[in-house]
Amino acid sequence: MTYDPRIAEQERIAATFEARDKRTPESPLVQDYFDRSRWQKLATLIGQDLGERLQILDVGCGSGDWLAALCEHGVSPDGLFGIDLSSRRVARAKERFPAAQITQGCASKLPYDDASFDGIVLSLVLSSIHDPIVIKRAISEIWRVLVPGGWLLIHEIRRRGLGGDARPFKPRHLREHLPMESRDFPFLTLTVLPPLVRLFAPWAMGVIHGLDRFSVLHGHWMARINKERK
Repeated sequence: MTYDPRIAEQERIAATFEARDKRTPESPLVQDYFDRSRWQKLATLIGQDLGERLQILDVGCGSGDWLAALCEHGVSPDGLFGIDLSSRRVARAKERFPAAQITQGCASKLPYDDASFDGIVLSLVLSSIHDPIVIKRAISEIWRVLVPGGWLLIHEIRRRGLGGDARPFKPRHLREHLPMESRDFPFLTLTVLPPLVRLFAPWAMGVIHGLDRFSVLHGHWMARINKERK
């Protein structure tokens, strides 16, 4: 049988996320801090461009947390699409958003036509992929299904040890795979390193908010990348 790196990576990532789903959930204080940080940056980067009539895809949608945030910013549920490797996560997302079109699949072979989406959300996906061939394919596929003039919102880790076997995926790594005209994008850093948040959250959230002022302590980054109009 011919080795297919895409299938091998799918199997490894699916097993990794199955194991993560069995872990003890974050405490409410910790999860609230992470969520608030993400949604504030989402609003800063794309909030002004969200609207009811958009078609938006969440690649690696999980159980639908980003879909929920998009709904809160005015996107109609029937304009939302999601894709994820995990059948369990897809089932949960479908329960939460019955009007959305959510399917099981992988980022490196998206089942959509060219230029299908006004916007795409990509959160903690590329850092979960170890094979550079699969990373290249995934970014190529995402760019293919994005309309000219559309945007990609990416959220990734910038430090080691923040997500099991996930690897840092920094802005420079993304730029290597983008067309030249889309490589010059700014990015925001966010969220104090999770081990520090978990240490202080039970008794001193004020310390976390104080540390949040220092970007050197941030474990994640987020950016909006625009696809040039033809």
